[in-house]
Amino acid sequence: MKVYLYIYLLLVSLTTFGQSKLSQEKVMTNGEELYLQYVDAHITPPAGYIFMEDYSSFLDQKTQTSISVVKDERMSYQAFVDNMLKKDYTIGNAELLSHEKVEKGYLFTFLFRINNLPVERVVFVTGTENFCYWVTANYKQKEKEKYAKLLKETLYSIRYK
Repeated sequence: MKVYLYIYLLLVSLTTFGQSKLSQEKVMTNGEELYLQYVDAHITPPAGYIFMEDYSSFLDQKTQTSISVVKDERMSYQAFVDNMLKKDYTIGNAELLSHEKVEKGYLFTFLFRINNLPVERVVFVTGTENFCYWVTANYKQKEKEKYAKLLKETLYSIRYK
């Protein structure tokens, strides 16, 4: 039950987060790998994203796409994936479109709406028996062809110890 609440709060917080105003003093990404100190991992985001270090997140205001990294040290990779596969998504704001085992993890694709606009969220889950990471990216569903491949490459770029 705690896992479901945690996932729900994550989805709500990311949805709300995506609608916030950002200051112009944020660091812009240049396509090179970055270290995320709060989750102890490296990732290579595309160039042109605002790096929000405190949230281990990236936002491109122009394309309205985002990337976030979360580390959960209370749950193993396999337990997290098992919970995601068992969850009934019909009772929430999200619809599970697909899920697949990929190299080094598991990839989930969800559909939800923000202000009646269909948005897809891809979630790459990876980790060990001691912890898990979930790396998410959001994009407008109508712009999937433009951004999905690039954002998935970013998700798969996560490196951790």
